Amino acid sequence: MKDKSLETLEKYVKNKKVLDIGCVGQIEKWARHEYIKSLNPYLLIGVDIVESSRENVECKDLCKKEDAFYMYDKYGKFDIIVMYDVIEHIDNTGLILENLKFLTRKDTLILISTPNAISDKWLNQAKSLKRTKINPDHVHWFCYQTLSYLFNRYGYKSIEVVSENLEPRLVQIFKEKE
Repeated sequence: MKDKSLETLEKYVKNKKVLDIGCVGQIEKWARHEYIKSLNPYLLIGVDIVESSRENVECKDLCKKEDAFYMYDKYGKFDIIVMYDVIEHIDNTGLILENLKFLTRKDTLILISTPNAISDKWLNQAKSLKRTKINPDHVHWFCYQTLSYLFNRYGYKSIEVVSENLEPRLVQIFKEKE
């Protein structure tokens, strides 16, 4: 079965100005960044709190307003913002969502992928281990509903839930409310 987050990228990023948040930290993330690049976006910029010598990648923390301003001053607003396997690591998700407004327009799409807290995989694992075995770097555990509530509180609406409710990966798309 093909990864639905990849299908979503294929559908949206061609000829678009794309910001890939959290693209450096793990080799899988960099492979996804390279995959986005292969889909011929108009412009692809990566941003991560991890230093990188790679071209078109900024070491910035978008939870900091000054770093969001820097990105806006240098690149302007984006058509697509990709946050794959990163939102569950962010301590203050509300702050980053507030700061993303400097980088989005009303039609900007925010593509999210994160482990799905209500998937059979994670629920069965928690049941068999009598605890949740989550990555120790994760500070959040989302399902489509909690992610929608979070984004809604900061002025965004869910426009598509790409994955099924019980799949291990939650893939969801948001944009600013009108």
